Amino acid sequence: MLPDTGSLVRPRLNIVDAILAMEGQRPSTSGTPRPMNFLIAAADPVAADLTCCAIAGIDPLAVPMLAAARDRG
Repeated sequence: MLPDTGSLVRPRLNIVDAILAMEGQRPSTSGTPRPMNFLIAAADPVAADLTCCAIAGIDPLAVPMLAAARDRG
């Protein structure tokens, strides 16, 4: 659903606040805060997420939304 929404809404600017990240297996208040000191801005939401994956060392194809976006071109 997220790739569909992004293609319909067409945001002009996507901002990711990665100043302080929560490290752990899932979004939760039980994670460990980790200073990242990044502020990411991109015209393309997929590019912003790909940049986040690169910084965090995550395989983008392991993220279902990014795999779906790749499949849609």
